[in-house]
Amino acid sequence: MLDGVASGEQPATASSSGSTGHHYAVPMIRQMTIDDLAGAVDDGQVIVDVRDPAEYAQGHVPSAVNIPLSSIVDRCTELDRDKPVYLVCGGKNRAMEAAGALDQGGYEARPIDGGTRGWIDSGRAVEN
Repeated sequence: MLDGVASGEQPATASSSGSTGHHYAVPMIRQMTIDDLAGAVDDGQVIVDVRDPAEYAQGHVPSAVNIPLSSIVDRCTELDRDKPVYLVCGGKNRAMEAAGALDQGGYEARPIDGGTRGWIDSGRAVEN
């Protein structure tokens, strides 16, 4: 562990005021790796793809459910606060914004650095 960051995690210190129109500070949220995401998929963890439905339909991480970033605050009650929520988007920006919103709501948000692009670039299959 280096400076409080476990292996496989990257510190995130950004704040966001993107498409939800809210400002979320995310200093304590750690970005997870594509390998972490693969383990979460294998373990049956909750994976949320925060891209728009059209992007999601073009290909998504297996078992990921689509809750667009614009709906994450309204639909967060569909998620279990007692389980980590892995968040993917195209790269990482929308996942980080969603993580800020969920973190403020008491969820254990785990945004994935690289998102769906990173998943595909690593040679892993997507579902349509």
